[in-house]
Amino acid sequence: MSSYGQYPAAPGATPTGGAAPGSARTTLLLGVAGPLLLLLGSLLAWSTVEPLDGGGFGPTESESSSGINGDGLWTLLLALAAGALLVVGLLRAKAVLVLASLAPSAIALLVVILNVVSPDRTARADLEGEDIPSEAIDEVLDLVEVSAGFGVWIALVGALLAIGSAVFLGRKTAS
Repeated sequence: MSSYGQYPAAPGATPTGGAAPGSARTTLLLGVAGPLLLLLGSLLAWSTVEPLDGGGFGPTESESSSGINGDGLWTLLLALAAGALLVVGLLRAKAVLVLASLAPSAIALLVVILNVVSPDRTARADLEGEDIPSEAIDEVLDLVEVSAGFGVWIALVGALLAIGSAVFLGRKTAS
C-alpha cells in the first residue's frame, strides 16, 4: 500500500524525495562526459599542415601536430582538474565543488578557441620542440597551409559540454 493507504505503489516507484534508480549513475556520466572529451581531444591532432602547390620546399605531404605538443598539455591538465572537482562535488553533493569545475573548464575553452582561431600555434610549438629557429619556422609556415585538426574540435565540444554540465548539475545539486 502507498503511504496514503488507498492505492498500492506502482512498481519501480520511488518514495517522495528519493532518486530514481540509475539516476546518480546517469548524472555522474553526464558530468564526466565533457572533461573526458576535453582530455581525449587534448591528445589528438590539433593542427594539420598541408603543402601549398608548387612550393617545392617544406613538407611534401600532410602532417599533423598533436595537441599535447602545444597548448593541449594545458587543456589536458585543466580537464583533469575539472573532472576531479565535478566528480567529488557530485559524490559529496556539494554544489560549490561542481560549480568550481567551471573555472578550469572556462580556461580550457579559451585555450581551445585560441587554437581554433590560430591553428599554427601547435605546428609552431611542434617545430620549436625540434630546436628550429623562429625565423626558419616562419618561413616554413609561409609555405604551407595550416588548418585546425580534429582533436581541437573534440576538445572544443568537450569544453562546452563540461561548462554546460557543470552549470546544470551545480543547479541540480544545490536544490
